[in-house]
Amino acid sequence: MAAAMRAKAPTVRIMIAGGGLTHSIEVTDPQLLSISHAWSSEFLDTSRAPIAEAPQVNLKYEISFYSQIDLNDVRKTCVIYYSPNSSGQGFIYLPGTGTGWYLNAGTIIRQGRDGKWSYAAPAWEALIKAAIARGSVLSGIRDIRGGAPPEVVIDEWTKPQSGWLYVLDPRSASDHPGSRV
Repeated sequence: MAAAMRAKAPTVRIMIAGGGLTHSIEVTDPQLLSISHAWSSEFLDTSRAPIAEAPQVNLKYEISFYSQIDLNDVRKTCVIYYSPNSSGQGFIYLPGTGTGWYLNAGTIIRQGRDGKWSYAAPAWEALIKAAIARGSVLSGIRDIRGGAPPEVVIDEWTKPQSGWLYVLDPRSASDHPGSRV
């Protein structure tokens, strides 16, 4: 595929890891994906300069963008690090060296921002925080807003037998009534 075509490749999936999550979170929310284009900077607050010194961060999430390059070709095209800030805008770190930088440089170089912390764009941050909160509940840890994981209701139970495999439907019951094991 020509380089010009790749530049228009949409982000089709985001993976979030770290920050205390017990499992990676896969995000396919169209609204979040539309402003998480690997070749743009919509996830950054570009009205503000990068931060001169690294902020003191408690949680750091690795966020990977996957783009639809071709019909059967979905690739990891960008990795950033996000840290929420309880007293204001959160921060995004764009790798300046190493594997993350090489991956990002193959997509786009953000001169003056690579290797530095920048502020997260408010609209992007609101959506990513909501995705992390939903994923936190589904991974069995407390919601970042302070809520407890949803109550599990058991309709009926059968004692497991040798050879059985249980699969948990990860969708929340409120979003998808009838979600079951």
